[in-house]
Amino acid sequence: MVKHLRTALILAGLSTQAFADSITYTTIETDPRKYKPTVLSVDLVNCDLYHELSAGYGLKLETVILGRLMPYAGFKGSWYDGASHKVFDDYPEAPGGMSKQFNTDVGATLFLLNSVKERKVRVVLSSYGNSHYRITHFTWIPSQVKRMFGVEGGIFYNRKGIAIKGEGASFYNYKDKATGAEVAMPTSSGSGTGLPAGDATWAFPMTNTVSFYGGIRYRNIKNTVIRAEGYGKRSNANVVDFYADLMLAPVSTIGDVTDKSGKQWEMVQKSGAVNHMGYRVGFSSHCSRTFGFSYYMEFGKRPGPVLGDKFANQGGYLSLGVGFSIGSGLQLNIRKHDGDKSSKKAEKNAQNEDNKEKDDSSSKKD
Repeated sequence: MVKHLRTALILAGLSTQAFADSITYTTIETDPRKYKPTVLSVDLVNCDLYHELSAGYGLKLETVILGRLMPYAGFKGSWYDGASHKVFDDYPEAPGGMSKQFNTDVGATLFLLNSVKERKVRVVLSSYGNSHYRITHFTWIPSQVKRMFGVEGGIFYNRKGIAIKGEGASFYNYKDKATGAEVAMPTSSGSGTGLPAGDATWAFPMTNTVSFYGGIRYRNIKNTVIRAEGYGKRSNANVVDFYADLMLAPVSTIGDVTDKSGKQWEMVQKSGAVNHMGYRVGFSSHCSRTFGFSYYMEFGKRPGPVLGDKFANQGGYLSLGVGFSIGSGLQLNIRKHDGDKSSKKAEKNAQNEDNKEKDDSSSKKD
């Protein structure tokens, strides 16, 4: 038994192997300052676990102004949302039915630190295997890495359909819009005098939350491209971001619901029904050249409706996305004034004179 266990552990350790190879190669690019500063990232698949699971798509556009200011705008929509796809027979729900979740994120990052360092960059030459093992060949290339650090801020808007039930019902009341009478949302028996027609133990309203956020962002840029003998063109060219933000939501509203008979009710938020503070921590990567692979992961606690005491019911979430990026060299720089142009021209003339003197000296020696 021990022998078989030892053999299994050894095989598991050998299931992934990496080999550093010495090869002949030609350098095509190593300067990270030549990365594509304007990028459209497209999430073909986006999964967001926040109160209810949603799956959809995402778009994000970013650019760089004056080399340090990075404005960006993002949109995430869903083609499936856990709450909006539930079958409602007796429960009060948003008038006209539940809408699918979407959110927008508009902000900017000001990079305060911006440096380029000489570093060796790992370039993968080949990687192959099956479900039991994977073998990777790579080489180290003398190159450069660009590192940026700054502060950021923006506005995040989230529209979300939620399912209020059980523990979450204690945070909300029903209010008759016709009479103004208010009644607590029941947690067990769902029918009675003064309650919405049908089963009032569940409610499916839409919520809208506007949050302001601020935090920090670290960016690492590699733009190394080689042509390796026997392998062809290979690269390690990506832009990797790490960010962390605090979030504050001064506004978080919950919509009305319509019961089985068609009567409209207002959902009244009790004390503790809204979480006004939150945070997020994220990681993203996209190609630093014209076209490539992109992905991200983000987790935290969003401001908004509270549905219980557990972390997930308090706004805890996890968001993942995979897709591609399209890059452009378009960016806004400072236009050089005449003094700068004259200085550059003088430097160029002086360099030409030096080269001429060297040529004359070589001719004399001959």
